[in-house]
Amino acid sequence: MIISYNNKTPAIHPTSRVAPDATICGNVTIGAYTRIMWGARVAAEGGQIEIGEYCIVMENAVARSTTRHSLQIGHYCLIGP
Repeated sequence: MIISYNNKTPAIHPTSRVAPDATICGNVTIGAYTRIMWGARVAAEGGQIEIGEYCIVMENAVARSTTRHSLQIGHYCLIGP
């Protein structure tokens, strides 16, 4: 599910894949060939989230930012639950 939040819509590279029940919300940028797996939540609640290229956000993992704390994940990273 792709959700706009605070007038920000996620930007997902066309080569990336997001599972049908994963949630991407707000000011999120997802790089090339990245996979967001089943049940994962990537929620930018005021801050920004940048996920690099060739990353995997595993099943049921949560990545979150707030207005005080943005999140940046580099290239070739594996994020577990």
